[in-house]
Amino acid sequence: MQLDRTQRVYTPDAGEHDDDEVIYCGVCGNKMEVDRNSNGATSWMEAMSKKSHLHDYYWCPDKDEVWHHHVLDLQLEQKNTKSPSIAALIEQDIRSQLSSVGKDSQKNG
Repeated sequence: MQLDRTQRVYTPDAGEHDDDEVIYCGVCGNKMEVDRNSNGATSWMEAMSKKSHLHDYYWCPDKDEVWHHHVLDLQLEQKNTKSPSIAALIEQDIRSQLSSVGKDSQKNG
């Protein structure tokens, strides 16, 4: 399953995905790591109300890398622009950044 382009963390209910199902980072296309059956809040509202539930926690192993944040910022900027020509230029920057760190930008698109 490929996540939305700006998604680098994913917290579905426990057992929603099979153990052998691969989830890919929406930012860089990496295979995501997973902690199964985590107990805790998955939203600020749930945390504020001191609630929790079982969920699986998927995260990109590169989510804390500077380049990963840079690509995420570019994707958010691309998502918010009204200009197709600016979006195309940003896409070139995204592909270039991913390529410079050895990531397959085609998997991400």
